[in-house]
Amino acid sequence: MSNKDKTDVVNSDDDVSYLEINKEDAVKIPVPEAAWAKIGENLELEYINWGIVNKFAAEFDELTRSGKDKSNSHVMCKLISLVRKVSLQEGEAIARLEYEKNG
Repeated sequence: MSNKDKTDVVNSDDDVSYLEINKEDAVKIPVPEAAWAKIGENLELEYINWGIVNKFAAEFDELTRSGKDKSNSHVMCKLISLVRKVSLQEGEAIARLEYEKNG
């Protein structure tokens, strides 16, 4: 037999046959995107998975550097991570000012 992938197929008479498929002819099934956030029925943020958001944001950077297309999830997660970073920096600056003022 050749170096092709083989799939067992059982015939009605219980003989085993092989279906030969070239690797280049195989269709790849895309991995579904993980849920990184959920909006509840009250239209408020129910949860956000920061691990996945950060993963998509890092992939956005890699895809941008390599000139490849990005999914909507990549774009939204990158934006969310940038907004979070700025919000944290602003919160820290406000806390520093309050500490120095009341010091």
